[in-house]
Amino acid sequence: MEPSTTRTEGSVTGTVVGANCWLSRGLEGDKYRDTALICAQNGTPLTIVTDDGSPVYPFTVGTDGSSKPDMERLLPYAEQRVKATGLVVGRGMERGIIIDNVTAVQEPKRPRMFGTKETPNATVEGRVVNLTCWLEKGNAGTADSTCVGLCAGGDPLVIVTGGGRIYYPVTRTTPTSPVGTAMLSDYCARKVRVTGTVIARGEGRAIIIDRVVASASK
Repeated sequence: MEPSTTRTEGSVTGTVVGANCWLSRGLEGDKYRDTALICAQNGTPLTIVTDDGSPVYPFTVGTDGSSKPDMERLLPYAEQRVKATGLVVGRGMERGIIIDNVTAVQEPKRPRMFGTKETPNATVEGRVVNLTCWLEKGNAGTADSTCVGLCAGGDPLVIVTGGGRIYYPVTRTTPTSPVGTAMLSDYCARKVRVTGTVIARGEGRAIIIDRVVASASK
């Protein structure tokens, strides 16, 4: 059974980071700002990481109902601490936000309460989905032609488990495009078994993919 979606007007406070760099290498801070900007300009989203290590994925909804990462609002705040207000969307174990307003905040960052664990030769089973469609529309990628089209068109792809946990495909190097697009586009909206190095950082989950095969289950 697919996890339900909740929508609540609210705010998120945290640090704007490059999703790939933060998840794969734990990179964060002023000296990594240029790297975060390069990743964002190449299509790899920025994300807001809260003080407890939870990535919150910002996205925007177009007039045609399509969803995509909200790069424009966050680019000026790369590697800065911000407060974003808007519609907070929760699904499964993940959150996103449709931003109405974002401002830099000067309050001190609380001490980190999270660490990083890597598990080589691990296996993740789930469905390949468009990140923003799955969060915003509550869509598994199979019932909405707009989402399937976006999935095939280069937007960030992720693996989502049955319990609603996102595994974000990452690379150790600076990506030239969303990593999942290259690794997962042939499996759009399908269930897969993925092997590689699983990274747990705070509440975020990522995988450096070694191999992808279609799952026997529908």
